[in-house]
Amino acid sequence: MAPLRRLFPLLETKNTLATQEELAQFQGHSLKLAALDYTVCLHSEVFVTTQGGNFPHFLMGHRRYLNRRHAKTIMPDKKKLALIFDDPISGSFLLSR
Repeated sequence: MAPLRRLFPLLETKNTLATQEELAQFQGHSLKLAALDYTVCLHSEVFVTTQGGNFPHFLMGHRRYLNRRHAKTIMPDKKKLALIFDDPISGSFLLSR
């Protein structure tokens, strides 16, 4: 996460927004953790989807509805992203346009 945090210093997750004591009540309850993830992502300025399935699709639609179609969503190329994360030599992100 360190290279990602250098690129995006305002990056927040449920773990940075809540204390360990606050999160303790959700441990062992996967549906409650998923609801917490959904809420954090729903109200974020930018959402980066990293998985397939229904979660990001529902979330993107909900964000578009709430933000009148102006919700920023980033959908990275997962194959290229995997190459970056799996490269033990680089140790950082290599971004090109």
